[in-house]
Amino acid sequence: MSEHEVKIRIGSHTYFREVPSRTKGGDPVRKIAVARQGETITVDDEEYERGQDLDAFGDPEAEAAASASDPSSFNAALAGEDELVEYLRENEPNVADTVALAGDDPDVALRVLRAEESLAAEEGEEPREGVRKKLEKLAE
Repeated sequence: MSEHEVKIRIGSHTYFREVPSRTKGGDPVRKIAVARQGETITVDDEEYERGQDLDAFGDPEAEAAASASDPSSFNAALAGEDELVEYLRENEPNVADTVALAGDDPDVALRVLRAEESLAAEEGEEPREGVRKKLEKLAE
């Protein structure tokens, strides 16, 4: 059996850990333990598999950073204007992908347009014409 060092990503996770027997020469005993979010624990194969099934392991901060830079997982409807500006700056989506961030939601279209305008102003440029026209039309 191998051991796995994992970080708890959910609020808390109950798991079994092996401890030495209190009797001389006795086999190790499995005891229940609780790990809190952010703790790093060592688990055996069985507990590792169970934790994976429960989606209990991982690093929430690293996952958030990865999803922020992964265009397929970015949800513009849940993002604030600063997050939208950062997303546009980091990912440099083309016109079609920028417009697609809004989906069919006029409110999100306006927020994406404001983010596009903010980023363009920061860079001393005008917003991209195709983005502006399409998002304005969607926002009507």
